[in-house]
Formats: sequence, structure tokens, C-alpha cells
Amino acid sequence: MRPRLLAVTLCAVLVGCGGGSSSSSPASTPTGSISGGAVAVGVITGFSSVFVDGVRYEVESDTQVDLDGTVTAGSDQALRIGMKVSLQSQEVDGVRVASQITYDKDLSGPAVNVMPNAENPAIGTFEILGQQVVVDSGTVFDDEWPDRNSDGESDLNDLVGTADPVIVEVSGFLTEDGFLATRLEVETDSDDGLYELEGVVDAVDVSGDTFTINQLTVQVDGATEFVAPLVFDDSLVGQYLEVEVEERTGEANLFAVIVAAEDESDFDDDEAPEGELEVRGVLSAVNTELSPAEIVIGGSTLQVSDTASLAGLVGKIVRIEGEFNAEGVLVIDSVEARLEVNVELEDTVAVVDLVEGTVTTRLGVVITPDGVSRVRDDDEGGHHLTPTEWLERVMPGDYLEAEGALQEGSVTWLNLEVEGVDAGEEPGDEACELRGPVANVNAEAGTFTILDVTIQSDNNTEFETDDDRTVSQSDFFAALQAGAVVEAESDDAMGCSNGVLLAEEIGFESEDDRFDGDADDEADESGDDSLPGVVDELSGVPVEISDTGFVLGDRLIAVSDETLIDDSLIEMATGEDTEGDEVALGDLAPELTLTDLLNGETRISVEVDEQDLALRIEDDQP
Repeated sequence: MRPRLLAVTLCAVLVGCGGGSSSSSPASTPTGSISGGAVAVGVITGFSSVFVDGVRYEVESDTQVDLDGTVTAGSDQALRIGMKVSLQSQEVDGVRVASQITYDKDLSGPAVNVMPNAENPAIGTFEILGQQVVVDSGTVFDDEWPDRNSDGESDLNDLVGTADPVIVEVSGFLTEDGFLATRLEVETDSDDGLYELEGVVDAVDVSGDTFTINQLTVQVDGATEFVAPLVFDDSLVGQYLEVEVEERTGEANLFAVIVAAEDESDFDDDEAPEGELEVRGVLSAVNTELSPAEIVIGGSTLQVSDTASLAGLVGKIVRIEGEFNAEGVLVIDSVEARLEVNVELEDTVAVVDLVEGTVTTRLGVVITPDGVSRVRDDDEGGHHLTPTEWLERVMPGDYLEAEGALQEGSVTWLNLEVEGVDAGEEPGDEACELRGPVANVNAEAGTFTILDVTIQSDNNTEFETDDDRTVSQSDFFAALQAGAVVEAESDDAMGCSNGVLLAEEIGFESEDDRFDGDADDEADESGDDSLPGVVDELSGVPVEISDTGFVLGDRLIAVSDETLIDDSLIEMATGEDTEGDEVALGDLAPELTLTDLLNGETRISVEVDEQDLALRIEDDQP
């Protein structure tokens, strides 16, 4: 991990140095009983005034809102769900009042190597300026995200197969390989050809007129502007910079246009930070060999007094709250790991209770939105709502999609989205789905409960394991234990009633589609048997399959007789057991073609060499 300098990203706001733009002016001091200042670095989850990671901050007439350098006062209308922001606040008469809110995109540029998940194309990966961008189920797609493939969905498939790469703006958390996106937007003002990257400078080559930032080489020439006090020499190494770059025809490297410190304040690196801190990001390192200990979160290096509460959380998204002591060391008050989504619901709204602030669905599930809940309405104007405003828009008969985390018998609802009834349909015509930890298993009756809803099976119900194999009802219930996460789907609206879901399909669904920081560990474990010459591993659903290769994402992958084919792909194509052995493509029966092996529906992973020749092809179904 390339550590981001604390003085650049956090301390500037901790001591009131201003946000990401030098054009902003500090808000006036609020009246009333005031306690010490604080800074929060996190993601906007709601409005009323602004919720950052579920915590409410009032926006008053003199609150400065800095959106990529454009400053307004007293309005949060330009802010959106999913934006990662820095927020200064003071407590006035027990209420947190925001004095400044700063949003600055983390990355922008052409989206390439797009790899949507085969079953859920709203998640997956792509690259911008050599940085891997991870998209999970917590990523928000902007309301103006273009439906380029006209499938009615906003997802990564809209970035695939376009004549020119789409220019995408990313807000998110810094990871080992790039960013975990919390929000994605398509840039509409990218005609100037300038892209943006933030990160730590790894190396400077003065004689070659280049520097490396986040492992990306950037060219410097006489037109490059280094914003004072920066100069182009070895002093850039280790600094966290914001760089605007441009592509030039016929040139291999990107050219730096403007290079600036991420914050242009006059903060003194030797001055100890002070005040309260609430920061959310990927905890990438904990170093207990130093005194005081150091941690790296979201790329920022912090000195902390005690790391006991961080045990086992490296690589995870965490939220840390604490206060700096007189020596500038953070005394941690609390640590919260990112909640795991283990409850999902798709159902029709039955009752809206504005007094209690609840929505009850046809299955009888009661949902209470709060500041942690990201609420959205597909209708116009439904992207900037308070929980109360959202409830006032929801109508019985609307179709609701909800995600939540069940802990200690209570659900924290994280994502709530409603859409109106489609033309030609009556309210309540839709089927229903419910996923969550099970209880009250009754194998003889073929029932169990999720959120107090009885899941009823019958002779027509299909049962699946977590690897999508169909099993009998008796085998399924023999493996089912209380607490297992299961998904149940009805056949139609007749299977959805108050307290009962008559299931057409029931299957184990234990995985959360959100970043958990374990991807690198898994890659290391699977990499023990990597083939010589492998320089990249790709995954996705192949298209344009021929005898000589196929297209994966936006790359043409070639095959040879030596390309190893995973046994599961052979078994799916032939229906015969291969006894778990890989087989070289040239050793397969002549009638078994690449089109048979790669049917255009099965997700695969491919190890390729530097010429994009496939060395190994494996089944990569979730």
C-alpha cells in the first residue's frame, strides 16, 4: 500500500485549513453552546440535512459545500448518495452542525477492461488509468447513468461494447489495486480530454521527464503546471497528489497538465492534529512495532494509542471514531466493521404508515428507514430524499427492493428503492423474493422462517445448493441449519401473502456481493499453481467465440492447442466425468469445439500471457 499523507487528507480539515479547494472560505462560527470541532470522512447515506455513514449533520445557511471546487453556501442539493466526502462540524446545543462539506472525485477517465459479473452485471470490475475499480452491491450508479444497451438496467454492461470507452467519474475508497467505487457517474463535460487521478508518487525520473503515481507512469513537459510549492524533483516521492492528465495521439504515456497537492492549505506537517475524527475506509495496515502504533486507512497514515480493537480487520472497510490527544495520537473510541448484507427483499408495498415511519410489504415485513438507509425512488426527483420524503412518495402497490443487515434480531436497512407499477399491470401482480438467515426449520412440513415469514415448499419447489446444483427436498433440509442464509422465490403473486411465501425455488445464498477485502488473499492462495508466463487473469462471460479465440470484456483472447481447459467446462459440454483433470485443448476430441466449451452463458476466468494468449481457462461461476 502506498500511504497517503495525513497532513494532506485529514489534518487540513482537522485544524480548519479548508477543504479540497483553495477558493472556499471558512464558515462563520455558529452561536449557542459549542463543543470542540470534528471531522468526518465517509460516504453520504441520506439527507435531512446530510447523513454521513448514518450520522446526521445539520446544513445551515453558512455551511460551505465544495463540490469539485465549486462552492455554494447553505444548500446540500448538489450532493448525492454514495459520494465520499470530508465534513467539518461543531456540536451546537447537542446538534452536529456542518461548517464545511467537501467532495472531490477520486478518479476519472476512460473505462476499459470491463468485467461485469455474469449473474449480476451491477457488480464486477473495470480499469481507469491503470487503476482497478471494484463495483459491488453497495456502489451507487448515478441517476443519469446511460442505458447504452437498452436493457432497462443501470449496470456495468452499459460500458461494454461501445465504440469509444465511456468516461467515468469514480468516488470511492483507496484499495491495494485501485478503488472500491461508492458512486459512479458518466462524465458529461469531458470534451477537454482531461482525466484525473489521485494518489501517492512512487518514483520520479527527472532525466526521463516522468513520474510514477499509483504505479502509473505520467509524462512531464514544458506545459506541465506544478502548483506551488511543488517542484518536479525527488521531493515529490511519497506525496499525495492530484494530477490532471491528457492523452496525446501517437504517445504511449499520459501527459501531466496540472499537478497539485490534494489540499492547498498552509498546514504545517509538524503541527499535531487535534479534535475528533470519524473516518471510514479500507484498513490496509496496522504496524504495532512502532511507538505509538501506526495504521493506514483509506491511504491515510495515523498514529494510534491502541490497536486492540482493530484485530482481524486488515483489508476490511471499517469506521473508526476517536479523538487526538495533545501529542497528535488518535485515541480510538470505537471501531465498526462494514455491515454484511444478509437480508434481501423484493415485494409489493401493502401499507405505508407515516406516523410510525414504516413500510409494510405484502409478506408482512415491516421496514423502518433511517439515516443509514439509502432511499431512492425511480420516479423523477427521487434521488435526493430524506427518509420522511421517501415515505411520503411510497404508495401501496409500489414494488420495493430492499437490502439489510440482520444483527441480534434487528434489521438495519441499508438500501431501499421503490418503482411504480408497470403499464398494463395491476398493483400486487409481481412475484416476491426473500433472502436471509433461517430459523424454525421443520423438515417434515417442508418449512422454515426468514424474518418471521414462513417459507413453504411443496412438490413443485426446486431446491439448489450454493453452487447451483439441484437437490431433493430431503437432501436440502438435511443440510439446512438455523442461521444459514437462504433465498426463496415465489412463482407468481399467488405465492406471496401476509406471513407466508410459497416458494417455487429455494437455494443457499451465503455470499454477500460487497467488497470484503479478502480478494487478494484468495488470489494468493489460488496463485500457487499459476502457469509460467501468466501476466494477467481475466474473468467474465466470453462473446464472439470462434475456433481461434474469443472476446472477454474489450480484449481479444487467442487460444492454442496447449491452452488448458478446466475439467468442469469439459463436463458441462460433454456430460461426462473427467475425474478432475485439466486437458489441453489440442488433446480433446476433434468434435469438441471451443464454442461447445464456452457457450456464451457460462462465466469463466482466463490466465493469459503478454500477447493475450490463453494459458488456462476455468469455470468461474459464483
